Amino acid sequence: MARGRMINSTVCADKKINGLSNDTSRLAFTWLITHADREGRTHGDPAMVRSMLFPRRDDVTVEQMESYIAERVAAGLVTRLLSLANQRTFSAELMWLLTS
Repeated sequence: MARGRMINSTVCADKKINGLSNDTSRLAFTWLITHADREGRTHGDPAMVRSMLFPRRDDVTVEQMESYIAERVAAGLVTRLLSLANQRTFSAELMWLLTS
């Protein structure tokens, strides 16, 4: 995994991101970008994603994270990939936000 990513300010006006159900879902998506590798891949297991993004928030459940991930897939923000090592990973399609 990369050490970190910069997020372009265009993320604030993105229709797909603004269409997510709530601020926690939007925050989770943008924070997930910072965990992506060079190819835009990150963990897909909802429990792992929840613990990476919100290690100190007990109010965000694994079930909520699953619904946030499903929401991102439906919005076209992420694509589900199959990983033999991890079973479920996701690739962010909006990685252009990182390099713009």
